[in-house]
Amino acid sequence: MIRSSPIGLFLAVLLAASVPLGPASGVEVSDLAAFPNPFSPNEDGIYDAVEISYVLSDSARVEVDIVDSLGIVVSNLNAQHWDQEPGTYEYTWSGYDDSSILQSDGWYTLVVDADTDTSVVNPSGEDHHELIIVLDTEPPSVGDLLVSPSRFTPDGDGVADSVRVRFTLASHEPTDRFWVTIIDPADESPFELLSGTGAESVEVYWNGSNPEGAAAPDTVYRLVVSAVDAAGNGDESETLLDLDLDPPFLSIVFVPDPEVAEVRVETDTTTVVGSAYDRAGVDYVEVSVDGGETWTTAQTRVADREEQFLEWSFDLECVDCELGVRDDTTSVLVRAHDATLTSDGLGHYNTSGTVHPSPSFDVVFDVAGPVHVGSSADAPDATYEAGQKITITTEWDAPGYTIEADFFFVDSAVDSMFDMSDVESSYSGGVYTIEYTTSVVGNTKVPAYDKEVRIRATDVFGRRADPEDATVTITVLEAGGALSGLSVDKNWFDPSASEFVTIGLGEGDAGATVDVYNMAGTLVRALEAGGSGEVIWNGRNGNGDVVASGVYFLHITTDSGNATRTVAIVK
Repeated sequence: MIRSSPIGLFLAVLLAASVPLGPASGVEVSDLAAFPNPFSPNEDGIYDAVEISYVLSDSARVEVDIVDSLGIVVSNLNAQHWDQEPGTYEYTWSGYDDSSILQSDGWYTLVVDADTDTSVVNPSGEDHHELIIVLDTEPPSVGDLLVSPSRFTPDGDGVADSVRVRFTLASHEPTDRFWVTIIDPADESPFELLSGTGAESVEVYWNGSNPEGAAAPDTVYRLVVSAVDAAGNGDESETLLDLDLDPPFLSIVFVPDPEVAEVRVETDTTTVVGSAYDRAGVDYVEVSVDGGETWTTAQTRVADREEQFLEWSFDLECVDCELGVRDDTTSVLVRAHDATLTSDGLGHYNTSGTVHPSPSFDVVFDVAGPVHVGSSADAPDATYEAGQKITITTEWDAPGYTIEADFFFVDSAVDSMFDMSDVESSYSGGVYTIEYTTSVVGNTKVPAYDKEVRIRATDVFGRRADPEDATVTITVLEAGGALSGLSVDKNWFDPSASEFVTIGLGEGDAGATVDVYNMAGTLVRALEAGGSGEVIWNGRNGNGDVVASGVYFLHITTDSGNATRTVAIVK
């Protein structure tokens, strides 16, 4: 830079025009120019040389010299190629003298002399022009960059709401420019916070807003201060700036099902485990149980101090559980506090309205098997026609159970207990819905008698309620037809306990026969009505022995037609 005068560049600009000093003559040098001016021969690729040009009107002897401030010619640019024809001439000066020595920063004078007398060895100039050229290799300097605080929280609480940026600019000319730029590292998108010229000490504040006035996102920004002079020499200084408004990020290692937002455990105590992270560091983690206003501090352990990463755990105990008898559900809400200074002294912490809201979920202490609350059928008087859909609503103490229904005693089409192939179920909360459509030919009786649907619930740990504890009694009427009067009074019986099954016949069918077959198709017993209007089978074969447990087919032949019913022997 020009060290001799604080108004050096002002004078350089003032003298930048071609100044004719000789008398008017027949030859004229015009359009004398130098660009860039100032220039900076420091091999940085920016303004490293000055380009000089002029226009000569007539043939003349011309000399083009660079003269220093002592009047010494340091370089003869046209190297004694003095005789020139009319036209445009261009030269480059890279700041070196004719001995290849780089000249020091300062003012230099470009002198152009033209004379029509070609016999003149050194033309003094019928036409004489001078132009000031500034050689400048010293850049302005950015120093003492300071941001305070390095982490700020523009939340309007009066504490660290903005950041102050201070720096000094060692500038030799009032035209030296500076810029203060903030860069988001996520996308390297910069925006200008401040710019100016010629300052020595600069101070500026940033409130965390982008150029559109919107809040800038939480992150660590690069703050860069740049300065440059007219010769293209520059300097730069940068630092990091942390804008922190968001609370810590919390994760739960003991993860609930995101669809159900609950966790089931088999014991009345458990430990919830997770992690927390924040650039400002996590001070502590708190847990609220069952929506209480009291927050309990969790156990914490620093997992990575450099990365501000914390692991935490919380022991949870079920207050209203009774092992083997009563389950209970406990709601859990978690929040973490970072180490950022705030007016309330609590730092930033998770709430429902923050970027990282408080994680919440339920812990179901499943310490007992399913408990049946009540069940009912949807039809009036729980009576259905054969072929009609049966809808049963069954309520249990908790959702999430596997519900099965046994229609073996209702429909002869069902060949095993708890056959669920045709049963649909769904639930909302602890209320479950079971749907089943009976076959047209059911194992029923007219007048109708009661039949029992057994319901079984299994929890996620495999515990089951006793099917005898959850039953719905329904009535299924016989479908119409030639054998509409035919009935079997029970689906199963125990002949070893002197129980028997009665096959009722319709009117005019007193002479019916009943053949009993086992599952292999072997005839077990042949029975006749004997004019009584009904047939009784005591569960014995033709030899009088009690048959084995299993399913048997009753093939009934009457004057009205044939039918088959199913009955089970259970001993």
